[in-house]
Amino acid sequence: MALTKENLQKFDAVIIATEHDNVNYQLVAEHSSLIIDTRNVGAARGLKTANTVGD
Repeated sequence: MALTKENLQKFDAVIIATEHDNVNYQLVAEHSSLIIDTRNVGAARGLKTANTVGD
């Protein structure tokens, strides 16, 4: 499944379990209902939002 705005909006949550350079974390931050960030990727990239749970 492609990582698109439409696909992200279909899911209740996104879990970030590992960091990858080829993931568009900006897209994830903007279009996910809930982000469970176990690797602190969002905060490290300045993308931590109110819908982010994690370190």
